Parts: sequence; C-alpha cells; structure tokens
Amino acid sequence: PLFLSLKSGKWRLLIDLREVNKRLELMGSLQPGLPNPSLILQHWNITIIDLKDCFFTIPLQDKDKVLFVFTIPEYNYGKPTQRYQWKVLPQGILNSPTLCQEFVDRALQPVRTQYPSML
Repeated sequence: PLFLSLKSGKWRLLIDLREVNKRLELMGSLQPGLPNPSLILQHWNITIIDLKDCFFTIPLQDKDKVLFVFTIPEYNYGKPTQRYQWKVLPQGILNSPTLCQEFVDRALQPVRTQYPSML
C-alpha cells in the first residue's frame, strides 16, 4: 500500500488491486441501454443521484474478505507489521461501479414501480 498526502493535509490509502482484478470476471456494462451522454437531447429531463462513498457502504461477503488483506509495515520496522482486511467494497476493484449501480437499482426499484415515468 501507498499513502498519498492530499492538499487538505489528510492522507489517502492506495492499494494496488491489479492482481485481484486479473482474477475477476467482468460483470458487464454499468448501465446497459442508456444513451451516450453526447446523444442526450438538451430538452430531456435527467435525474442525477450523487452518492458519496457508495463503495464503502457495500459489505463484502466473509468468503471474499480474504482476497482483500493487506499489510502495512511499521515505521522503520520498529514494530511488527500490521495486517488489515477490507470489510466493504474497496475502490479500484474491476466490478465496484457495477455492484454499486446494482445496489442503487435495488433501492430505487419501489420508486420505479410506483412512478414509472419519473425514473
């Protein structure tokens, strides 16, 4: 893992998930059937839902958590390394956007059913 210093003074943890992504099967397109944004007419009404930290609200199944274990060495190796594992869907996973979209779709399904012309 890497820690990046942000302009705000906070730190962001980055984990290289390329090896995990190589073993995943692509779940498909994010929103099949949606028009390309450049083809949407100006007079069309569009609903936009901005979800903050969507990935971090989706829990991983226990059997999948072992795929997301990472180690952070102690400063100057003064103490034993610390091992952590993700409990929620991390950013950077091949299918994270699709899984997030599926959760949103499930949450909005009752609204779509009741108001089909709205969403």
